[in-house]
Amino acid sequence: MATVDSHEEFERRLHLKQEDLQSLFQLLAEDKERLELDSAKHAKALINEVARLVQWQVVNVDIPVLAKSFQGFLESQAPSPILTLPVFLEAITAWHRENPIPLSAENSSVQQGLVTRLRRTIAEYKGYLVQARGCEAEQCEQLLSALQKQLADLTGGGKLHFALSLNREPTEEEKKGLSEIFRHYATQHQMMGKAPTFDAVAYNNAVIDSGSFLHFCKDFGIWTEKPEGRRTMQREELLDIFKKSALMRRQMVLEGFLVALDLLADEFFNEVYNGLHPGPCDCTAMPMEQKRIMLYELLRCGDPRYYLKACKPFGRAFASSIDVGSRIPMDDPSRRYRYQKDDHTKERLLKYQEEKRLKLEEAKAAERQRETIKVKQAQRRLKEKMEVEEGHRNKSLLKLEDLPNMSFKDLLGEDSGELDALVDGSAEF
Repeated sequence: MATVDSHEEFERRLHLKQEDLQSLFQLLAEDKERLELDSAKHAKALINEVARLVQWQVVNVDIPVLAKSFQGFLESQAPSPILTLPVFLEAITAWHRENPIPLSAENSSVQQGLVTRLRRTIAEYKGYLVQARGCEAEQCEQLLSALQKQLADLTGGGKLHFALSLNREPTEEEKKGLSEIFRHYATQHQMMGKAPTFDAVAYNNAVIDSGSFLHFCKDFGIWTEKPEGRRTMQREELLDIFKKSALMRRQMVLEGFLVALDLLADEFFNEVYNGLHPGPCDCTAMPMEQKRIMLYELLRCGDPRYYLKACKPFGRAFASSIDVGSRIPMDDPSRRYRYQKDDHTKERLLKYQEEKRLKLEEAKAAERQRETIKVKQAQRRLKEKMEVEEGHRNKSLLKLEDLPNMSFKDLLGEDSGELDALVDGSAEF
């Protein structure tokens, strides 16, 4: 979005919007016939309306500063605090001549949409650049350079002149505050394993997971289940931002956290924010630098008294599984340091011990049954083997119970052939 610095353009737009200012005076004035306003009481409302009508390139946080400057100008020029519409038009024109504020030039909706999409794409590639290595990092930097050049061509050099508080870099207090906020949420999630090493503890305290990121957004009002007319974001949107900025989409370091805040600022100050918080400036057309400052001011990360109270602990404290109460018994003369157990805890402990004893007895009974079955199977196999061997040894012996079933030839055995020869007369003597 280009800017217009001409004072004549401001006077032209102000002249065209006199009817709207007349309606505002009728709305605010207590005496509907005289239409007089108190400058100390209504300066902010008047400046806000002028900024909207003539399209000053300012945001909501700039309005109180401009109103205070205009009120000081009025006090220096006229002793009377009463304002009528002609007096106000003359005063605002003279004040603007001494304090020129850039005006927004009209751009096409297509160009504004293209600029918005380019800024979002650049923010996403900055998130990828944190994770990229080697050739991928070089390609990502080349794409970023090309996209930033296209954005500069569309926005007239990429410099948007917003008034006062947003036209700055993050302060050292804000950077320190963001570092302390990140450190707080990095130390909340618990370690995995019974005996973590020092390296594992150091790494664990230098990253945050998606749950910690959601807790941060909830503590600072970015995500809430009851918006109540405020601009908030959905859980799925925040998780998508986290995955774009986290290492392997799972854990986020401090650098990734700052990139996530840029993506968050770009998504937070959009058309929905304009609808819920109307102002003279279109947040969707603001550059990333301006949105970043707006988010930092929303988080109040430069005020330790605020963000230290906003950061709420959610991790389990050390030894919190122990029952609440003193571990030094008052009724014991020894006063030895030990864990106390109330009646409910004792009942649970006895129940657990009984369940453990029953499970152990069932396991022993099952083991004994398996051993018994194995012994019986072994004895049966041994008996069958002995019967088979005994049968082979007694195969040639005659048994009394087998005689009815045997023939004469079976009794003769090998001599049965000679008996047949005698009967036939073919035997030789």
